[in-house]
Amino acid sequence: MCFVGVTCGRQCEDFMLSAAYLKALNDVGLHGVIPPPQTGDFVLPEGISGIVLSGGGDPHPLLWNEEPHSDLGEVDAVRDLWEIALCRAALAADLPLLG
Repeated sequence: MCFVGVTCGRQCEDFMLSAAYLKALNDVGLHGVIPPPQTGDFVLPEGISGIVLSGGGDPHPLLWNEEPHSDLGEVDAVRDLWEIALCRAALAADLPLLG
C-alpha cells in the first residue's frame, strides 16, 4: 500500500482539507493521509511515500524577510513552518513532492 501525506489547513482547533484531494489519490490507487501541522521537533510521518501540498492562504512574507503588503491574504505561520519543514524532509528523503 502506498501512502501519500496531504497537508491540511487549520481553523481554530479543526483541520480542513477538501475531500477531492483524497478522492483523486484514491482514484489512482494511492491512500492519502493527513499529517496535522505540528510545532516543535519535526518528524516526517513514517510510511509516507510522497507529499502533496494542498495549498491555502498566503505564505507569510516575513519568512522571506519581506514586509506584509496591503493585499496580503490570510496567513498561518504554523502551517507555513510545518510545510517548509515537510518539504525539506521530503527532499532529503528523496520523496516525490507535489505542490
